[in-house]
Amino acid sequence: MTEPKERIRYAVLLPYIKGKGPTMRVEIWDTHTRDNRGCTNLVARLYAFEGGKRTHVLDMRFAMGMGQSDDGDDAMRAAITAVAMKPGDTDAEFFAEYTPEALAFVTDHGESMAMVAYDRYGAD
Repeated sequence: MTEPKERIRYAVLLPYIKGKGPTMRVEIWDTHTRDNRGCTNLVARLYAFEGGKRTHVLDMRFAMGMGQSDDGDDAMRAAITAVAMKPGDTDAEFFAEYTPEALAFVTDHGESMAMVAYDRYGAD
């Protein structure tokens, strides 16, 4: 994976009542590279915060479409939706590079993250 170079936006997700589950932060990082369409290669980075501990859960590559902003609400919704994917949402191959911990996290919390994205940024 191309290394993230510059954080361009983030969102804090609070899907649970305080003390009943983790707080999450999804960040959009610019890699300073482009795909074959000329669109910026981005990375959605997911962190979880619980009990005073920060855990880097996963990085997910994505790119917006031609003419779409890399730091707008559509990009934030796409980033959250990407890291919220869990088994059953798409083909098993999608999760091939996930660590067991990342897979367990998205299995447990993916639906809650997706609902925050929907509530905050609307449907696609």
